[in-house]
Amino acid sequence: MSNLFKLKKWMSISDTAIRLSTIFGEKVGEADVLRLALDGHLKLSVQLVNGAYGRYCTPVNVDDIKWVEMPSLDGVRTVSIPAGGRIWSDSRGTFQVTEGVTRLNEGIWDLPLTGGERIDVEHEYQNLTNGPEVTGVTLEGIFVASESGGLYEIQTSFEFNESKIIDKQKRSPTRRSVEYFPAGALPTDSVLVVRTDALRQLEQSMSEGSERAEKPLLTRERDTLLTIIAALAQEANIKISTPSKAAVVIEDLTVRMGAPVSKRAIEEHLKKIPDALGSRAK
Repeated sequence: MSNLFKLKKWMSISDTAIRLSTIFGEKVGEADVLRLALDGHLKLSVQLVNGAYGRYCTPVNVDDIKWVEMPSLDGVRTVSIPAGGRIWSDSRGTFQVTEGVTRLNEGIWDLPLTGGERIDVEHEYQNLTNGPEVTGVTLEGIFVASESGGLYEIQTSFEFNESKIIDKQKRSPTRRSVEYFPAGALPTDSVLVVRTDALRQLEQSMSEGSERAEKPLLTRERDTLLTIIAALAQEANIKISTPSKAAVVIEDLTVRMGAPVSKRAIEEHLKKIPDALGSRAK
């Protein structure tokens, strides 16, 4: 692992592809990185270069949601809407989008890929692979998550002029007001990235997967290897009849050859030699 990688907090999609090419031992492109994220193998993030605005999504219990009655558009019936903000749900639970708008700082935010942000990433993937146009839409909004897991719905805004009439002849100075509403896409000045921690997690999962894929030694194979160890130990005048003392000697040998094995691990294997020899003598 390079020293530069250890110092970085995040990497661009192109740099991530280069690193994954080394890990996998095969060519990995930017589209492959996005596909890994869309398929749930790699956490994708976004750099909000100039920050953004968002509404915090509060986890709620469905039974605790308060509803209010509002007249319908036809003026005849009434409809029930959640008091305090819109409700949405995903695999993690149910959330309520709060009314207050919060400034989201410049920096790296994670993408849950459960709302419209998933469509944005899918659109970029299809562009990179010369795939079909993504025509899907979502009413769930665009979501980002802080490093600690707090969810926010990205907001966009427009400004309009507002005037107060003091009397028939005079108006007060014009003042500007801002209205916020759910964004339809990630900010145009944002950049898709991958946290180095997310890359480490993928590397670890790949390593663990390889270890699980390795077949355990069959009894016959194990006994054969233990018999070979016994023969070599006898030739080197190492008394395996006292596993603890023999393990000390062998541990020192492994250290000197640059492939250290702990005394405890060696001793555990040496203790199995008598049974292995007995099975082969039958």
